[in-house]
Amino acid sequence: MKQLKFILVIAFLVFFTSINAQQYKVLKVKGTVKVNNTALAQGSTVTIKPTDKISFAPSNAVAAVFSNATGLAALYDEKSAGSASVTALVEGQVAAYFKLSKKTTGTRAGEMVTRIDLENHFGRDNYLVLAGEIKLKINAKSFPMNTNNFFIVNYKLEGEAERIDKMLSFEGDSLKINREEIYTVDGKLVDNAKVSDFKFIYYNAETEVSDIICSFHPVFPIDSELAAEVQALVTDLKAANKTKEQLMEEITNYLNDMYGKPDKDNLLLWVNKNIKF
Repeated sequence: MKQLKFILVIAFLVFFTSINAQQYKVLKVKGTVKVNNTALAQGSTVTIKPTDKISFAPSNAVAAVFSNATGLAALYDEKSAGSASVTALVEGQVAAYFKLSKKTTGTRAGEMVTRIDLENHFGRDNYLVLAGEIKLKINAKSFPMNTNNFFIVNYKLEGEAERIDKMLSFEGDSLKINREEIYTVDGKLVDNAKVSDFKFIYYNAETEVSDIICSFHPVFPIDSELAAEVQALVTDLKAANKTKEQLMEEITNYLNDMYGKPDKDNLLLWVNKNIKF
């Protein structure tokens, strides 16, 4: 899913007298993005020029970049999406890599009533959880949560023959998605890099029926690292005279592209605690 701005090549030709003067500050890289055959490192302070050669591996690799003239944007290769190997090197126009995205900056939230609600909420894109935990309203009539009925996540853990089942906590009709709860196995916090193939399940303990709702891709970023990234982004955007509403939209877009789709309430709580405007 791409959430950032579309920048037309024509705009560069018309509005900039010298395209080579425009540069893009790299904020974050997901996957491998090479500039002039040199891979961009995480936390790189490199700037990209329109004449640079860019390549992506895998094809869904992406770099979040910023310039005062164009703001925040995602740099990625749509032409080779789906191919096993990426060798696309396009010389001359960095702007050609910027793609249009749907502005879905809203929340995932709202009380979930139907199975489709659950599938849409948990099963699409990476599921971003900020501050290590999120609470969500679940319709008590459709999906009661008690000692006999509850939600679990099930996943593969490297080195374990059996799949892991983790019951999710709840308070009344509020379901909790908690990092430590999910990743604690036999009293120890496991490396999330060794965990794969999540399933989101509604379980009936009396009948022992497991209803697999959808696949699940939780993402729990490290607060301190993410806060530093977002604060740097906000600093750049403020220099471009963005309003607070625009800043929140850009933060949401950035998280969407680099981590996963945030829940509005979870995002606001995290931003109020960690980011200075």
